[in-house]
Amino acid sequence: SGHSGTVQVSYTLFADRAGGTYSQVDLSHAHLNIPATFMWVRGMDESEISVMFHPPPNSNWKVATQLVPTGEFTFTAPDLQYFMDNPTELSDFSLREWDVPSGDGGTSTIRLAVHHRGTESEVDEYADMIRRVVEQEIAVFGAPAPYDHGTYTFIADYLPWASGDGMEHRNSTILSSSGSLANNALGLLGTVSHEFFHSWNVERIRPRSLEPFDFERANMSGELWFAEGFTSYYHPLFIKRAGIASLDDYARQLGRRLNTVINSPGRSFFSPVEMSMQAPFVDAATAVWFVCGILILGLMLMGSRSGVAPRSALLPLPLATAIPFGVEDGGLRAFDRGGNEVLLGLGLYRNRDAVGNVHPGSLLFRLTSPVSTICQRASEAAGGIRSKRL
Repeated sequence: SGHSGTVQVSYTLFADRAGGTYSQVDLSHAHLNIPATFMWVRGMDESEISVMFHPPPNSNWKVATQLVPTGEFTFTAPDLQYFMDNPTELSDFSLREWDVPSGDGGTSTIRLAVHHRGTESEVDEYADMIRRVVEQEIAVFGAPAPYDHGTYTFIADYLPWASGDGMEHRNSTILSSSGSLANNALGLLGTVSHEFFHSWNVERIRPRSLEPFDFERANMSGELWFAEGFTSYYHPLFIKRAGIASLDDYARQLGRRLNTVINSPGRSFFSPVEMSMQAPFVDAATAVWFVCGILILGLMLMGSRSGVAPRSALLPLPLATAIPFGVEDGGLRAFDRGGNEVLLGLGLYRNRDAVGNVHPGSLLFRLTSPVSTICQRASEAAGGIRSKRL
């Protein structure tokens, strides 16, 4: 009582890790992942949130974020979930922007904000590489994802003191690395391709188990083999199709991922679903649940095609119309461009016999069997793993 509806709280933020989860504030920038930066009030999840940033005097800092601007340094979000999903960078970053057709007769704007210690020409060259990859990914889906306010932002911190990471968000991605554009632009591009693909697969084609996201507990999902694995299969392929990497480069990447599975003892004990459920506790870009999805999708494609795969048949499911497949226990949810939920029951989880036993050839069998069993049965069915042109 006695506060007239306003409570003022001050606290000290310890922020020394630039990455996809935490925050970093120093003399060069403020790299802010919102859940690691701001307090929130339980019970007020649906309330509108406004935030004002105060950059250091004479710093030339700008703001890169997908929060809705109401002034140069003031922004709003409609509720807590939206607020938390907006990483923000304050620095004297380099900005590049371009438009892409949105599929509804309009355009969407792609923005690239790069905070680094390199040159403007390096940013120009990097932006051109990203344009080419973005074009290939949009071609698969037929149009960009329906970004809020028609804008998608790549927020990149490439600094010697940054951690290597990438994290997808609804209308943006946060990218970080201790590498530089001068020495590792192609390597950094892989994370860009991966996270941009997530603007469809994960952000709009999502495991139901992740909604609503709980910021106070571990959010366990059994579907990350799809969310991360399928994305990891395709992100290097888009770089190859953009003419930036060779087929040999792409094949070497897949080979390294396959080696991860083959040399992981856990593959004999855990299924892709079980591997996915470990993500909140053992997260890493080389984690086996990433590779489980790569393996499953690769085997699906090899088992269903012969000869040269046309670009229109890039994906085994009709992702261009928003997707996924219906499942018996929650599964995935997807949205069309109008924001309406789409459920396509392709029956992939319903291959059971009359007494409820799972058919050995069904996707459900693959997802609940140890990874080593998946490899063995796929190899037996195919007469040994064979490569096909991409």
